[in-house]
Amino acid sequence: MLVNTFSKSVMRNKSGVALVVLAIAIGGISAQAAENNKNAAGGYFVCVDSKTNVITFPDSNSCPKGDKKVSLGDRGDEGAKGPKGAIGPTGPAGATGATGAQGLTGAAGADGATGPAGVDGAVGATGPAGATGAQGLQGLNAPATQYAEGVVLVSRGASGSPAPWATYSTALGSPYGDTAGGTFRFTCRTAPCVVSLAAQSTTAGVTVFPRVMIYKSDINTGQILGQCEYGDGATRASQFAPVNTVGTTLTALSAASLIPINIGGSLDCGAGNMQVLTGVSTDPTFGDVSFVVVPAGYYDVQSSFTFKG
Repeated sequence: MLVNTFSKSVMRNKSGVALVVLAIAIGGISAQAAENNKNAAGGYFVCVDSKTNVITFPDSNSCPKGDKKVSLGDRGDEGAKGPKGAIGPTGPAGATGATGAQGLTGAAGADGATGPAGVDGAVGATGPAGATGAQGLQGLNAPATQYAEGVVLVSRGASGSPAPWATYSTALGSPYGDTAGGTFRFTCRTAPCVVSLAAQSTTAGVTVFPRVMIYKSDINTGQILGQCEYGDGATRASQFAPVNTVGTTLTALSAASLIPINIGGSLDCGAGNMQVLTGVSTDPTFGDVSFVVVPAGYYDVQSSFTFKG
């Protein structure tokens, strides 16, 4: 009777108060029934009709067919924590996600250090010889070398004829001029003796700058008296004189080959009037002469000829 009354109360009020009353009601049940209705956790259980929700307290450890067994025992103390279980196997790899959008280009990094130079590669095999090129055009023959010569002539005695005493030649072509010259000695025993200059060239348009120095020694004693005449340049007006052209081969001198020489304003070798009589300029101070007259003596003649053209 008590259980049925309590069941109705529970159906009317399912609050926590009804549960407390239920606990008191259970307390009045016999010890035998309570012992039969203990659950595994040390509490008690009741049977709830699934259709009417009427709660009954069975005498046995099971509920009638169709009732729901409800445990009312208090939860016991939490047991000790068990040991950590072993790590489970790795699960299968997930599917590859979709490709994300391309990120922005980063700033250029600093230049790296220059690496060491690599070793030289092996020399390649020699390639085949190329084909022979076409024959070039026939070149022009080089022009023949041109020459010029300067000559010092000497005549001895009033009836003597000028004869070449020294000949100096040179090839032409230097842009700075081509020079030839040297020194010789002659003896004048029968005065007067005459020294003159000549020049000729194998090509036209050549000019010459003459220079002559005459040194005298006494004919009787051989005593050196020193320089007695000096000629420098062709004339006072023009130091270069035109050279006689003789063609491709130098030939015997002609009167056209004689060149003047400027000796300044004085006659210094001691020939006196002989120089005037034999052809000095009518104005000796002008210094342009065709030859130099010297008296008896020993003479060293040093001369040079510079050709241009």
